[in-house]
Amino acid sequence: MQNLIVQSFQINESDKCIYFKHENNVCIVICLYVDDLLIFGSNIHAMNSVKSLLCAYFDMKDLGDANVILGIKITRPVKGFCLDQPHYIENILKKYNYFDCKPSCTPYGPCVKLFKNIGDSVR
Repeated sequence: MQNLIVQSFQINESDKCIYFKHENNVCIVICLYVDDLLIFGSNIHAMNSVKSLLCAYFDMKDLGDANVILGIKITRPVKGFCLDQPHYIENILKKYNYFDCKPSCTPYGPCVKLFKNIGDSVR
């Protein structure tokens, strides 16, 4: 992936499998996992340019828009993205025999601002 660094991509310090580039108000992110890539960004032309660059060095296929990656379901409402893991949640509910339980409303309203607990832990 040295070619990405030459092309002004930076490596994310928290996760070395994420490369990003921010230039002229355009952002491109490449996420790597074994032999899979997820490329997303703010400009389709810049994303296509990155795909062309990668195709010059690697044998790859464009599978189109991602719907699921690494068990994470991706949906696109009118604004933004939504990520969830329904299969993981269902497996956990089944494992602990809670799959047939009835849902319950969240006890807090959506406007309640939560703060990090800085007190002592409960033992």
